[in-house]
Amino acid sequence: GHRERRFGHRIVCLDPFGVCGARTDTFNPLDLIDAESPTLIDQCRVLANQLVVRAGSEHEPHWNDSAELILTAFIAYVCACEPSREERNLQLVRDLVSGRDKFARAVAAMQQSDACGGLIKRLGSLLTWYVDRELGSVLSTVQRHTAFLDSPKVAANTRRSSFDPREVRQRPTTVYLVLPSDQLETL
Repeated sequence: GHRERRFGHRIVCLDPFGVCGARTDTFNPLDLIDAESPTLIDQCRVLANQLVVRAGSEHEPHWNDSAELILTAFIAYVCACEPSREERNLQLVRDLVSGRDKFARAVAAMQQSDACGGLIKRLGSLLTWYVDRELGSVLSTVQRHTAFLDSPKVAANTRRSSFDPREVRQRPTTVYLVLPSDQLETL
């Protein structure tokens, strides 16, 4: 309240586990991605890069690099092709990469899409290079980096945004991310 009263800041409190009480703001990172922008793929790549947490000591960066490519493709596909704004979120991305059938159907749909000037089609075609054991290993890496989305609390807090994330750049805003110490290791 102090920052709000004293400095006129809009306060955003992301508290998915209710440490500060029941009220929490929610944030869907895909709300920041403009499917009509010529920088769509760059925006998707930035988000995918943030999801793929690298220790810096990986002996084979191929697995994380490939996981990042798959996440970039699926984030772009969801942003550009999902007609329902309410469904355009990381939960849908996680759902599509979590099952073999849904993954295969999404890749096939990407290859038929003309969205983003053919960019989605190109990404779908790139994903066909992953086959058999390599595909399994890469998707295992994707699962590891997106497993945190399965938490019911995280899922509920990433489906939609309770504030316009672009406002953070347009008006004074303080964003608090509140996580209980016992959850830091699991996320």
